[in-house]
Amino acid sequence: KDESIPLWQPLAKVPDASNVWHHQQVQDLVLKFWDLYRKDEDNTITEEDFAQLSLRFLRIFLPGLTQEEEKHLCQNCWQEAAAGRRRLSFLGFFPYLVRLVQSWTDSSDPNDYVEFLQNLLDRCTCFQVA
Repeated sequence: KDESIPLWQPLAKVPDASNVWHHQQVQDLVLKFWDLYRKDEDNTITEEDFAQLSLRFLRIFLPGLTQEEEKHLCQNCWQEAAAGRRRLSFLGFFPYLVRLVQSWTDSSDPNDYVEFLQNLLDRCTCFQVA
């Protein structure tokens, strides 16, 4: 990872995102979401792995969808995030998560984004005791 390139650099095309995504806690939470995925040697994820977490998001935000609706929405999310590629890198995931949070958050206050992301992370993960 090149430390000279900030995490939010790919967000230049996402309006009004830079002030929120410069926030260290927001960046840390985005990385926690990325770390939930199983990645290949090239540090990318498959559509199948992406869909598993996207399905958790959908069931939190839009409970009661049919399996067909869930499948369709997961495919749409993948198409937007992967932009025609077969695998998704962090540089594609970061703007995807930006758009997700922006679609559910009316605020541009970084603390509201931190609260939203932390709440989502808490709701879609669980501890496994070995």
